[in-house]
Amino acid sequence: FAFDLIVALSRVGIKLLSPDFLWEEVEKKKGRILKYSKLEENELDFLIKFLFKRIGVVPKEGIRRVYSQSRGIVERA
Repeated sequence: FAFDLIVALSRVGIKLLSPDFLWEEVEKKKGRILKYSKLEENELDFLIKFLFKRIGVVPKEGIRRVYSQSRGIVERA
């Protein structure tokens, strides 16, 4: 279901963003993710690659800008 939602959001023009260091974090904790998810490594790799194809990656410098923009939107609401 979650993957269907991600695909649907991207099809209607909603862009999901993730910091570029997320990939590094996933790689560092891959063993724990495998242990707790009970997925096989090839299954996890497939899911991660799918997510990163659908999610826009923002460089660390850009993250601060995105956060400040989102704070401004929330404050105006």
